[in-house]
Amino acid sequence: MPTRLNGLQSVQSCLDDVIITGNCC
Repeated sequence: MPTRLNGLQSVQSCLDDVIITGNCC
């Protein structure tokens, strides 16, 4: 996978985690 897509997925996962857990990444 291209690094850019990987990075976007990581950011989205992080944001999802923040929404679910309320913790900042």
